Amino acid sequence: VGMIMARQFRLLGKDVLAVIEQADLCGGLERNRLNCLEAYGIPLYTRKTITEIHGTGRISGVSVLDLSTGLEAHMRCDTLITSVGLIPEQELSEEACSVNGKLPDGLFLCGNACYVHDLVDDVTAEGEQIGRHAAAFVRNGCAPASVFTDESGAQETAQTTGVFCVACPKACPLTETANGYTGAVCGRKDPIASDKKNVVSR
Repeated sequence: VGMIMARQFRLLGKDVLAVIEQADLCGGLERNRLNCLEAYGIPLYTRKTITEIHGTGRISGVSVLDLSTGLEAHMRCDTLITSVGLIPEQELSEEACSVNGKLPDGLFLCGNACYVHDLVDDVTAEGEQIGRHAAAFVRNGCAPASVFTDESGAQETAQTTGVFCVACPKACPLTETANGYTGAVCGRKDPIASDKKNVVSR
């Protein structure tokens, strides 16, 4: 997200001095590094972090610490954009599921509200699918029997298991179906499953 924003500012005619990354390597997707930074001449500084923001009323600069050498440098700037990762916001769905562990009729989740997706195309596809189900709910006054189906449209038949989704801290209990696991509160079709031994499988 930070790299995409850096490109967006450059497209708006702003000077982007640098993207700063604590890790040894770029923390985002390689295609974003190439298309957002390298293509627009925006430098990426790894093993560095911001330690202090300077200025009164408006940013005048930041202190940048080199994590390899311990040396600190001052960088003049008037804006700092932070990208600190994506955490799905699911408090609403958690509260709604407090009675029976299931989403109530009329509440549909998709995209990064469920789990962080690598591709925006996947978010778009989920949004379209959930949108169709939400529209059906509005028209018919009831929720579809199953939000997600396989490509043939066959409904899933669930069998109880001792497996939990570990895609996020919610740790939803899962059920095994003919098409894999299901039961994550977020509606994720392919939850990351883990048994009590914490062995992750797909």
